[in-house]
Amino acid sequence: MPMFRRILIANRGEIACRVMRTAQRLGVSCVAVFSEADRLCQHVRLADAAVCVGGTASKDSYLRIDRVIDAALSTGAEAIHPGYGFLSENAAFADAVRAAGLTFIGPSGQAMRDMGAKDASKRLMEAAGVPLLPGYHGIDQEFATLEAEALKCGLADGKPVLFKAVLGGGGKGMRIVCSRAELAGAIESARREALSSFGDDRLLVERYLSSARHIEVQVFCDQHGGAVHLFERDCSVQRRHQKVLEEAPAPGVDAKLRHQLGQAAVRAALAVNYEGAGTVEFIADAEDPTNFFFMEMNTRLQVEHPVTEMVSGIDLVEWQLRVAAGEPLPLTQPQLTLSGHAFEARVYAERPEAGFLPGSGTVYHLRTPMIMGDTYVSPATRASAAGHAVRLDTAIVEGDEVPSPPLSLDPPPEISQRLARDYPEMRPRYVRDTPEIRPRSPSVESDRPSTAQVSVFYDPMIAKLIVRGADRSSALQLLRRALGQWEIVGLPTNVPFLRRVLDTDAFANAEVHTAFIEQHKAVLLPKAPPPPSAAMLQLAALHWAQASADTLNTVLPASSAWGGHSFTRLGGATGGGGSAAPITLQPLDFDGVPTGDAMHAYLRRTAAAPLGSAALGAFALALAPAPPPAAAKGAKSATGTPPAPPASLEWVEAAIVEWCSPTREFRAFVDGASVRGCAVTRLVGADDAAGRPGMAIDLFVGEQRASVLVQDAAQMAQLVLSSADATAARQAAVHSPMPGKIVRVLVAQGQAVRAGEPLLVLEAMKMEHTLKAPTDVVIGGVHAAEGQVVAQRALLLSFQQEGTASAT
Repeated sequence: MPMFRRILIANRGEIACRVMRTAQRLGVSCVAVFSEADRLCQHVRLADAAVCVGGTASKDSYLRIDRVIDAALSTGAEAIHPGYGFLSENAAFADAVRAAGLTFIGPSGQAMRDMGAKDASKRLMEAAGVPLLPGYHGIDQEFATLEAEALKCGLADGKPVLFKAVLGGGGKGMRIVCSRAELAGAIESARREALSSFGDDRLLVERYLSSARHIEVQVFCDQHGGAVHLFERDCSVQRRHQKVLEEAPAPGVDAKLRHQLGQAAVRAALAVNYEGAGTVEFIADAEDPTNFFFMEMNTRLQVEHPVTEMVSGIDLVEWQLRVAAGEPLPLTQPQLTLSGHAFEARVYAERPEAGFLPGSGTVYHLRTPMIMGDTYVSPATRASAAGHAVRLDTAIVEGDEVPSPPLSLDPPPEISQRLARDYPEMRPRYVRDTPEIRPRSPSVESDRPSTAQVSVFYDPMIAKLIVRGADRSSALQLLRRALGQWEIVGLPTNVPFLRRVLDTDAFANAEVHTAFIEQHKAVLLPKAPPPPSAAMLQLAALHWAQASADTLNTVLPASSAWGGHSFTRLGGATGGGGSAAPITLQPLDFDGVPTGDAMHAYLRRTAAAPLGSAALGAFALALAPAPPPAAAKGAKSATGTPPAPPASLEWVEAAIVEWCSPTREFRAFVDGASVRGCAVTRLVGADDAAGRPGMAIDLFVGEQRASVLVQDAAQMAQLVLSSADATAARQAAVHSPMPGKIVRVLVAQGQAVRAGEPLLVLEAMKMEHTLKAPTDVVIGGVHAAEGQVVAQRALLLSFQQEGTASAT
């Protein structure tokens, strides 16, 4: 059967871009679908045609089977690739695609039903002789039955059990229960989350292994009875039951165990007459991985499939397309070889230090690791699979923001006419054709801003960084280096967290297990970043001085957060021209919130450039501890007499000698030392995370990172709350830690609650987060309703006495 002429990708973001990359390489035209929130996303721009399938919520767009199929038919697509997530494991969708006369690039609906329902799959695996964990996967879902089975699984003896959604995946609808007292709440919450994510609230119970490894096997089956495994991956490092780091091959798995795992996985696939790419997941004893047990089979391509591609030399998406087109598997099991070692790091828009809560924001600056090596291997280059390579799968570009502004869906008349000519069966009102845009190197910054959405309605993963080395040690070193090259400003990510994981001796020694993050949380999850070094603070002051000198004559609108402010005017150009009022350098934490002690910087312009270079701006600067913000109440304004600097200041010469505006790279001299780095400066207002106006400066110098808020005397004088006042104000209310939807309000006005009691349940990224009161409080007011969509930092509850809330 010939290769497809055109396919539709029923997904979004990174995986849609990934499928397009291979399909377009094979000469296959690609159709994207998008929600109203995603109209300007990268996958829409890369597609040959794009169809809007509905509103922002996934249930109104990406989960609408009828609209997705209609989009395929109207654009002349011959097949549908489901990606992962959304409808990828929906048996009804697979059946409907085939009923519409289209090819579904994946297994049959019946195979999905057999494996998708975890209770039924366990019964099948039991019959096939695949080892299973002790547990319950029966039909009776009464609370009393689930409770009794949990007790039988070991809860009665104090051993933890795990409740899992029957149709679940990705950590959703899962709850660990350690005591009988937690049962009712855990079952209710797991059922609610399962129903919201999968439309089915059934649960199964199994013994929870607190120290275990997650090892999975990639399988592939064709329409002619052929079946192979492409070796194993280790996915043990997880947060909230979702994978963070994956690697292949799994450390500590020898050839004998690899054969046993592979054969068990192939038997599992053949038991359901599988077709296409699938992953059989096992949980293994961390101390002895030869004791492994079947968990589930994912009947789709996995997020972590690139690590298998890296060590096998196989483009798995190409195999998917060829198998779906009726071709036999390109290789047999003896022809498959394993070479090198690969890691994948998932980059999430989240705040690990705040319990891995999803994050949002505008990407003001993005520089990703430099791509190297053969990252999308082909049959002709399999021999080089052991060579070093760095690959980035992403759909985010600089300028992406939350939320996306509205844009008309109607295409220009000339595009509608061209679509009607080329695809007469298509209904143009749903389709926006895009210019041919080939994927650019992710290491090159975008030369134009976009307005795509990193939305709370979808998964927080924004990129996958994949590396390959000759062995685990060299691959780990390559991943460390690549993560060190990552620069992002405006959107919180887990990149610093990933770097801390890689720096632990335990990870370097392959001592991985599913409780790894919990075991090492003291090191992995610091309360705040380390304070910036004096050198980084000096660079922040230097960039502020240069930026202020460049913008003194700029007129800002009165409505701006900076309206009415002027930068501190620096001393005369002769080097002896009077001292300026100090500026305040306030370190910011991972969320852009002030943290730690502020410093004062004194600057004066000098005539001589350090080391005789042709400086863009030369200054003398000195640092000194700043008084508390309360002192700003009585300070003179910038138009009055500035306070005298301390008598003993250590002045250093500093200058920016090179500056590249497009890339924000600079070269500077500070105290005689040459420094190269990247600086991102932006103005922030009182409504920003910092809570006060100023210039936010993010510095990247080697592996050092620093985020600093710089304020002049006029801005400091406007601070009317002392630190204690501000703390009291924050403690008097609960604000939303992230954008999301209120699922449940558990308290009422006037109600007294004790420390640890739940207050509200917030849903974001399809996960529930419970806000709790850590101190005894009385509810003064309820400012949010169930079903309400709220922004980050939105007021939810107010207290009659001091108290704060934390999210879990």
